[in-house]
Amino acid sequence: MLVLVVVLIVVAVVRNGEPEATPAGTETSVPSDDPGTATSAEPESSTTPSASPKPTSSSTANAAGSFGDENGYIAIDTFADFETGQPAIWSFPTPAGWEIALLDQNGQNQIANAELSCMFTTSQSRQPVSDTSATSDLADSTVTLKSIVDSFASQAQDAVVTELDNVDLSWGVTGGKAKIEFISSQIDYVRADTGENYSTIVMVRATPKMEGLLYAAVNCPTTTFGSATDPTQELLDGSSVLPG
Repeated sequence: MLVLVVVLIVVAVVRNGEPEATPAGTETSVPSDDPGTATSAEPESSTTPSASPKPTSSSTANAAGSFGDENGYIAIDTFADFETGQPAIWSFPTPAGWEIALLDQNGQNQIANAELSCMFTTSQSRQPVSDTSATSDLADSTVTLKSIVDSFASQAQDAVVTELDNVDLSWGVTGGKAKIEFISSQIDYVRADTGENYSTIVMVRATPKMEGLLYAAVNCPTTTFGSATDPTQELLDGSSVLPG
């Protein structure tokens, strides 16, 4: 199965020079037919996990949607299928203080905040069905998340992986009440170049009915998560999944 290693790019880009300035706003891009095999500087030995918030968003939508349950909620134990014949895509934010570092490169997008030393990555791509006997998106999503996390951890000595609560993100309309569920993990490690403790929160939803994969990651110094400057919720609230 094709494995995205976008989480590795997150580690490298955030410190490698200033990202190119771009106007703030909301961006969209198209899914890639080839998720690519991008690599980056090898992450280093890890620390033990620190207490950090698990990104969440209300799943108690009250406006009926065309897909999902009567509230437009697309749970992980169901199939997501927008019936367009295309994989779903991201609408992602560029809040104040953030600049685009990568735009629509093989379906990958990244924004960086130099002051926070944080990076937010989204990726959309085509992905063949992994488990043809599955009755929901959960099996393919679980396999994909494990592959991404294992790939990262294999390059970071003693990296610590923590399973997080599932994450609900808006679909169709940014900030809307219709939600789609993602599974999530956190990776804690130490950067060899700076000795700083860093963490990456990874969110994945494979969509075998659409032969697609959606991926997002927030990468920041470990102490940022749970602090007053934690950007996670703002980034997730400004993101949404759109029919392709």
